[in-house]
Amino acid sequence: MKKDVFDFLRDELGLEPDEVGPLYESFMESFVEIANELRGMSRDDVPGLRRVTHSIIGFSQNVGAIDLYEAAKELNAAAKSDDLDARSAGMEKIAALYDAYARDGQ
Repeated sequence: MKKDVFDFLRDELGLEPDEVGPLYESFMESFVEIANELRGMSRDDVPGLRRVTHSIIGFSQNVGAIDLYEAAKELNAAAKSDDLDARSAGMEKIAALYDAYARDGQ
């Protein structure tokens, strides 16, 4: 996970090694804020889910966190539907990805 993001930032964006660490830290800071907001959100909060997923889609795509990007797109689609189970599953998936990224970064 962390390695994938570091590789993307280095290889795809051409960043120098000393630039990659701070950008990853910024990504994780954003992810912490969004993950906390999502954890406190109801699966019935369609506008909130859509706003949060748009944020996740943007920052995850910018750093090459493709697993997170895909999960956010899925949750965004679920928020547009009436499928409450899909919303719950999507919220849980993003929370699990947050936990995995947080563990990987230590």
